[in-house]
Amino acid sequence: MMISGDECMYNFCEIIEDDIQISNIVCLKQTWRTNEQHSYLNMPRPNWGLIFISCKEATFADVDGNTLNAYNGNIVYLPKGAMYKVTFNNPDETPVSTMLINFNLTSEENKDYTSSEIQVFIKNGQQFKNVFSDTIEMYEKYAPKSLKFKIRVLNLFNDLWEYNKKKGELLEQSIFYIEEHLNQTISIFELAKMCLVSETKYRMDFKARTGMSPKNYILNLKMSKAKQMLASGEISVSEVCDSLNFYDTAYFIKTFKKYTGMTPLQYKKQRLQSV
Repeated sequence: MMISGDECMYNFCEIIEDDIQISNIVCLKQTWRTNEQHSYLNMPRPNWGLIFISCKEATFADVDGNTLNAYNGNIVYLPKGAMYKVTFNNPDETPVSTMLINFNLTSEENKDYTSSEIQVFIKNGQQFKNVFSDTIEMYEKYAPKSLKFKIRVLNLFNDLWEYNKKKGELLEQSIFYIEEHLNQTISIFELAKMCLVSETKYRMDFKARTGMSPKNYILNLKMSKAKQMLASGEISVSEVCDSLNFYDTAYFIKTFKKYTGMTPLQYKKQRLQSV
């Protein structure tokens, strides 16, 4: 199975949070012809790796034919044990460049981090392009076992972990913003901008976090708030509609009935009778 989200048994962030030893680091700048393939289909990948994609598209395909596409600026996590082939492509057929860091992991708790699941670890990783390049240059300049080089690699891994952690924190902030601004028009574009990601990526991350789309999440919150307000018996349907920023009462009534099975007035009457 090949995936692009955070569902794999151990994603890269979880691994580097553990008590691990990193060894046998090898850094490579690679050049490929367009449509050239590299294959681990006949034998599992012998080590872990992070690859920075610098071409238009790279397609990873596993032994069952499942595919995962990665694009320019993506950082892909390649776990030990994965069996796959990768094809690099540029539409103008210019040579393809990639930057790869291979390494071995040893867990103090004897955890097995081998996996068949390749992961697009970071989708908007252009800010790390120079860091990857500098790390590879340092690998070529200094002995791979030198302390200075190891510190550089550990700093890179830490920066990647901090980046992912920040993304999670920004997503939580956007959810809090939604909860505090139900009386205003909430733009998905602005929420994505708040999280420093594209609108498409924000929708994907949001659904992974909440189990629903931003639009449905907002409507669920508004319906819960509307039920609380109606149950008080002190607020009219039109006032509830206005306070939750519905553009007209008819749309609010239709939406409320869809979520609760009854109109706002029916719900209000039922709640008051049960008191």
